[in-house]
Amino acid sequence: MTAAKASCGAAPDWIRRVMSCSMKTVQRSVARGGRTPITAGPASLDFGPVQIGNNIERYVQIKNDGVETLTVIASSDEGDFVPASSGFDVLPNETSSLMVTFEPSATGPIEGTLSLITNDADENPFDVALSGVGADPANPFILIDQEELVFELDVDETQTLSLVFANDGGAAL
Repeated sequence: MTAAKASCGAAPDWIRRVMSCSMKTVQRSVARGGRTPITAGPASLDFGPVQIGNNIERYVQIKNDGVETLTVIASSDEGDFVPASSGFDVLPNETSSLMVTFEPSATGPIEGTLSLITNDADENPFDVALSGVGADPANPFILIDQEELVFELDVDETQTLSLVFANDGGAAL
Protein backbone atom coordinates (compact mmCIF):
# COMPACT_ATOMS: atom_id res chain seq x y z
CA MET A 1 0.00 0.00 0.00
CA THR A 2 1.36 3.42 -0.85
CA ALA A 3 0.46 6.62 1.02
CA ALA A 4 1.63 10.16 0.37
CA LYS A 5 2.15 12.87 2.94
CA ALA A 6 1.22 16.30 1.64
CA SER A 7 3.10 19.54 2.13
CA CYS A 8 2.01 21.53 5.17
CA GLY A 9 1.81 24.70 3.12
CA ALA A 10 0.44 27.51 5.26
CA ALA A 11 0.10 25.40 8.42
CA PRO A 12 1.25 27.02 11.66
CA ASP A 13 4.87 26.36 12.75
CA TRP A 14 3.88 24.01 15.60
CA ILE A 15 2.06 21.71 13.09
CA ARG A 16 5.07 21.76 10.75
CA ARG A 17 7.34 20.65 13.61
CA VAL A 18 4.98 17.76 14.59
CA MET A 19 4.39 16.58 11.01
CA SER A 20 6.89 15.83 8.30
CA CYS A 21 5.73 18.38 5.78
CA SER A 22 7.85 17.41 2.84
CA MET A 23 6.20 15.41 0.09
CA LYS A 24 7.37 11.80 0.45
CA THR A 25 6.01 8.36 -0.29
CA VAL A 26 5.67 5.84 2.51
CA GLN A 27 5.63 2.10 1.73
CA ARG A 28 3.66 -0.10 4.15
CA SER A 29 2.90 -3.77 4.13
CA VAL A 30 -0.63 -4.83 4.95
CA ALA A 31 -0.72 -6.64 8.27
CA ARG A 32 -3.42 -9.15 9.41
CA GLY A 33 -2.17 -12.13 7.44
CA GLY A 34 -2.49 -10.45 4.06
CA ARG A 35 0.96 -11.47 2.84
CA THR A 36 0.11 -15.17 2.22
CA PRO A 37 -3.70 -15.53 2.03
CA ILE A 38 -4.88 -19.02 1.08
CA THR A 39 -7.89 -19.90 -1.04
CA ALA A 40 -8.74 -23.59 -1.28
CA GLY A 41 -11.60 -25.47 -2.79
CA PRO A 42 -13.83 -27.22 -2.73
CA ALA A 43 -14.73 -26.81 0.97
CA SER A 44 -15.64 -30.50 1.09
CA LEU A 45 -14.80 -33.63 -0.88
CA ASP A 46 -17.38 -36.42 -1.21
CA PHE A 47 -15.77 -39.58 -2.57
CA GLY A 48 -19.04 -41.51 -2.69
CA PRO A 49 -19.12 -45.28 -2.31
CA VAL A 50 -15.86 -47.16 -2.90
CA GLN A 51 -15.42 -50.90 -2.53
CA ILE A 52 -13.02 -52.09 0.13
CA GLY A 53 -9.72 -52.89 -1.62
CA ASN A 54 -10.22 -50.12 -4.17
CA ASN A 55 -9.52 -46.40 -4.03
CA ILE A 56 -10.53 -43.17 -5.68
CA GLU A 57 -8.77 -39.83 -6.00
CA ARG A 58 -10.08 -36.29 -5.70
CA TYR A 59 -8.27 -32.94 -5.81
CA VAL A 60 -8.20 -29.79 -3.69
CA GLN A 61 -7.03 -26.61 -5.42
CA ILE A 62 -4.88 -24.37 -3.21
CA LYS A 63 -4.31 -20.79 -4.38
CA ASN A 64 -1.89 -18.32 -2.87
CA ASP A 65 -3.43 -14.85 -3.26
CA GLY A 66 -0.54 -13.25 -1.37
CA VAL A 67 2.82 -11.72 -2.15
CA GLU A 68 4.97 -14.24 -0.26
CA THR A 69 5.38 -18.00 -0.62
CA LEU A 70 2.61 -20.00 1.07
CA THR A 71 3.93 -23.02 2.98
CA VAL A 72 1.41 -25.87 3.34
CA ILE A 73 1.51 -28.97 5.54
CA ALA A 74 -1.35 -31.37 4.72
CA SER A 75 -2.70 -34.05 7.05
CA SER A 76 -5.86 -36.06 7.54
CA ASP A 77 -7.40 -37.10 10.86
CA GLU A 78 -8.81 -40.29 9.27
CA GLY A 79 -6.39 -42.90 7.88
CA ASP A 80 -8.67 -43.87 4.99
CA PHE A 81 -8.11 -40.41 3.44
CA VAL A 82 -4.49 -39.86 2.41
CA PRO A 83 -3.08 -36.61 0.98
CA ALA A 84 -0.48 -37.26 -1.75
CA SER A 85 1.96 -34.79 -0.22
CA SER A 86 2.53 -33.89 3.39
CA GLY A 87 4.24 -30.57 2.70
CA PHE A 88 4.76 -28.17 -0.19
CA ASP A 89 5.02 -24.49 -1.13
CA VAL A 90 2.74 -22.40 -3.35
CA LEU A 91 4.32 -19.35 -4.96
CA PRO A 92 2.50 -15.98 -4.93
CA ASN A 93 -0.48 -15.84 -7.32
CA GLU A 94 -0.05 -19.53 -8.15
CA THR A 95 -2.37 -22.52 -7.67
CA SER A 96 -1.39 -26.03 -6.68
CA SER A 97 -3.46 -29.22 -6.78
CA LEU A 98 -3.33 -31.61 -3.84
CA MET A 99 -4.51 -35.14 -4.56
CA VAL A 100 -6.36 -36.92 -1.76
CA THR A 101 -6.95 -40.68 -2.01
CA PHE A 102 -9.85 -42.48 -0.32
CA GLU A 103 -9.21 -46.17 0.33
CA PRO A 104 -11.84 -47.45 2.75
CA SER A 105 -10.82 -50.06 5.31
CA ALA A 106 -14.35 -50.77 6.59
CA THR A 107 -17.93 -50.72 5.32
CA GLY A 108 -20.23 -47.80 6.00
CA PRO A 109 -19.91 -44.02 6.08
CA ILE A 110 -16.43 -42.64 6.77
CA GLU A 111 -15.78 -38.98 7.56
CA GLY A 112 -12.64 -37.01 8.19
CA THR A 113 -10.95 -33.66 7.86
CA LEU A 114 -8.07 -32.61 5.64
CA SER A 115 -6.15 -29.94 7.54
CA LEU A 116 -3.97 -27.55 5.58
CA ILE A 117 -1.61 -25.99 8.11
CA THR A 118 -0.10 -22.87 6.56
CA ASN A 119 1.77 -19.66 7.24
CA ASP A 120 -1.44 -17.70 6.49
CA ALA A 121 -1.98 -15.85 9.76
CA ASP A 122 -5.77 -15.60 9.56
CA GLU A 123 -6.74 -18.97 8.04
CA ASN A 124 -4.67 -21.55 9.82
CA PRO A 125 -5.50 -24.35 9.64
CA PHE A 126 -7.67 -24.35 6.52
CA ASP A 127 -9.94 -27.42 6.83
CA VAL A 128 -11.65 -29.43 4.09
CA ALA A 129 -14.42 -31.88 5.09
CA LEU A 130 -13.94 -35.41 3.70
CA SER A 131 -16.59 -38.11 3.31
CA GLY A 132 -16.99 -41.45 1.62
CA VAL A 133 -18.65 -44.81 2.02
CA GLY A 134 -16.83 -48.11 2.31
CA ALA A 135 -18.71 -50.70 0.25
CA ASP A 136 -18.50 -54.47 0.77
CA PRO A 137 -17.27 -56.09 -2.48
CA ALA A 138 -19.28 -59.27 -1.73
CA ASN A 139 -22.58 -57.35 -1.94
CA PRO A 140 -24.30 -55.77 -4.93
CA PHE A 141 -23.05 -52.28 -5.61
CA ILE A 142 -25.32 -50.11 -7.72
CA LEU A 143 -23.91 -47.31 -9.85
CA ILE A 144 -26.12 -44.73 -11.53
CA ASP A 145 -24.66 -42.60 -14.32
CA GLN A 146 -26.19 -39.32 -13.10
CA GLU A 147 -27.71 -37.92 -9.94
CA GLU A 148 -30.82 -36.37 -11.45
CA LEU A 149 -32.89 -36.23 -14.61
CA VAL A 150 -34.16 -32.82 -15.67
CA PHE A 151 -37.24 -32.64 -17.87
CA GLU A 152 -38.21 -29.43 -19.63
CA LEU A 153 -41.63 -29.98 -21.16
CA ASP A 154 -44.53 -27.89 -22.32
CA VAL A 155 -48.08 -29.17 -22.37
CA ASP A 156 -48.54 -32.24 -24.63
CA GLU A 157 -44.77 -32.69 -25.19
CA THR A 158 -42.75 -35.80 -24.48
CA GLN A 159 -39.07 -36.21 -23.85
CA THR A 160 -36.94 -39.31 -23.47
CA LEU A 161 -33.94 -39.35 -21.17
CA SER A 162 -31.73 -42.32 -20.31
CA LEU A 163 -30.68 -43.49 -16.89
CA VAL A 164 -28.03 -46.22 -16.76
CA PHE A 165 -27.72 -48.58 -13.79
CA ALA A 166 -24.70 -50.83 -13.29
CA ASN A 167 -23.79 -53.45 -10.68
CA ASP A 168 -20.15 -53.08 -9.71
CA GLY A 169 -20.48 -55.46 -6.76
CA GLY A 170 -19.78 -59.13 -6.19
CA ALA A 171 -23.39 -60.37 -6.04
CA ALA A 172 -26.54 -60.12 -8.18
CA LEU A 173 -28.54 -56.94 -7.90
